Amino acid sequence: MAELEIVKQIARWLLEQIDYFQRNVGKVQEDYLNRYQERLDTANKKNTNNYEIQKNVWQSMQ
Repeated sequence: MAELEIVKQIARWLLEQIDYFQRNVGKVQEDYLNRYQERLDTANKKNTNNYEIQKNVWQSMQ
């Protein structure tokens, strides 16, 4: 009977570890995606700004 209790405790502990791991993986992925989105937004703003500058240069030459 003691072995069964040990198995139950180990199983419970493993389930807790899996749950903890899943929560942390989700948070890490969300943080990573948020940082990636910020870099994409920054690059987009920079490219839009560069395009507008170049467009204004060409329009002024016409």
